[in-house]
Amino acid sequence: MTITSNHYVTVLWEARAKAGKEAAMRAFMTAAVTASRHDAGNIDYEAHQVEGQPGAFVILERPSKATCRHPACRTWCPNCWN
Repeated sequence: MTITSNHYVTVLWEARAKAGKEAAMRAFMTAAVTASRHDAGNIDYEAHQVEGQPGAFVILERPSKATCRHPACRTWCPNCWN
């Protein structure tokens, strides 16, 4: 997770399917991208399958600062992502 100077947060994470579950993971990731892009405060949500590694994905998520889960927060804080 990175908090930038404009207070946007970038979350980059990796997901791996269990052996034999690669197609199910791909279908899940495709559905998650579509649903997440409609979330309030979503700026960007991308899932990429890693070339040459079936079932391996890299996900980039960028919510706006408006999605902070702590009502008292006026800026981003690391606790919002625990």
